[in-house]
Amino acid sequence: METNLRGPFNLMRWVLPGMVEREHGRVINLNSGFALRPEWRYSAYATSKAALLRLGDNVAGPLRPHGVTVLDISPGAVATDMTAGMPMFADMVHWGSIPYLVSTVKDAARGRLDLLHGRFLHLGHDNIGELLEQAGQISEHDARTLRLRPYGSGDVLGSYA
Repeated sequence: METNLRGPFNLMRWVLPGMVEREHGRVINLNSGFALRPEWRYSAYATSKAALLRLGDNVAGPLRPHGVTVLDISPGAVATDMTAGMPMFADMVHWGSIPYLVSTVKDAARGRLDLLHGRFLHLGHDNIGELLEQAGQISEHDARTLRLRPYGSGDVLGSYA
């Protein structure tokens, strides 16, 4: 929680007033697919990333009129000392690309992804070029939404906007 939530929260508290004053800025949170699904083996990590995603949700709307873009970028499973010791990745063959992550974060910092304001981008699956082509449609029809997954055959997939 200290690293994955409190650190970004404190940084935002420090830099956002200047961004709002200048009417320009970008917040790029490095997030995780664990933010979107329960994971009992890594509950503290998953909880911290879900909280970071919610923090981005809470600031994205109010910051947009002030020219501040908010993005959450998830690199997918990347080979690190931490992931090497995680049993769930023991048989992992296709790892996320660190160069692609760095390139995407640089593109976001330079404004290339501003049309995707308020979105969670998972680099393991998302094609940034395709998302950019559809950015107008995504922004118009797809609010940043928590989709609740069904837990049984009688459950209905719902959403909370």
